[in-house]
Amino acid sequence: MDPTPAILAGVQDDNNDDWENRLIETACKIEGRYGQLTQLLQMSKQFLVNETSDLKLTTNRDTGEAGMKFINEHKGLNGQPLNLPNLIIIAIPVFLNGPLYRMPVRFRYRKSGGQVKFILSIDNPEKAFEASFDESLDLAVAHTDLTLFKGTPEA
Repeated sequence: MDPTPAILAGVQDDNNDDWENRLIETACKIEGRYGQLTQLLQMSKQFLVNETSDLKLTTNRDTGEAGMKFINEHKGLNGQPLNLPNLIIIAIPVFLNGPLYRMPVRFRYRKSGGQVKFILSIDNPEKAFEASFDESLDLAVAHTDLTLFKGTPEA
């Protein structure tokens, strides 16, 4: 889903919805930038990146210590460093036919040989599961008028 203007601005505010403030807080914690759908669709059609690789060797002649450092830089066609979003927002049901939960998804890419591989991973999916589970329990109590019992595993 497209981020709201509040999420793109990245400023938590009392005028924002709770879910917007949660997504903004997550982005701040992991130094994330949300991408817009048009930007992601354009990348899916055409993604061009120039990669340069350098190897730096250092040697301490007194001790014999040696160090090696690989440096890879990814730049766009204009020669400027890439500034890609590293977060997107999805809205999916946690349980079948359940309500939609908005979750941040980390978006990364890696070069593998002559191909580019995109990697998506949900950030903190346990939090959405717990919220959905608690909501389902509340719904069951409301619809059945029965007492809720939560058990613990036997020792």
